Amino acid sequence: MDLNFIANYLCPVYIVQVVLVSHAVLLTLGGIIGFVKAKSRPSFIAGVTSGILLLICFGGSFIAPTTAELSAFLISDLLVAVFAIRMAKTKKFMPSGMLMIICLVAGTYYILAAITPWLISNNQNQNQYQGDPGKAPQGGGAGNGGKLNLI
Repeated sequence: MDLNFIANYLCPVYIVQVVLVSHAVLLTLGGIIGFVKAKSRPSFIAGVTSGILLLICFGGSFIAPTTAELSAFLISDLLVAVFAIRMAKTKKFMPSGMLMIICLVAGTYYILAAITPWLISNNQNQNQYQGDPGKAPQGGGAGNGGKLNLI
């Protein structure tokens, strides 16, 4: 699949922002439903806290999209681990298994959105110097020593 297709159609910032808000609302509602149905304070606290953190990532996506996407990825990965542990303890798919899959898919999307600009930049620099190896930049070819710019 073409990297420009991914950047332009699958991972533009506005779609990432929609996914962030949707994910935040889903987790918050899940925490509230867990509290109402099972009187589970940990579900309520975890759901609302996760939702708030993802909404902070949403706000950050207007200033530093890559940092917000990487932060959302880390939050999602943490939630995948939490839901996997819960599912292993209860041996029931619902709700932990479903939320684990949702967080896994969202986390995969966030990391794809975060690294796509870097991949495109690296790919363009490699293509630029393909004809003359003597002019290739040192240190990975990203034009900045191969480092990933987070801001």
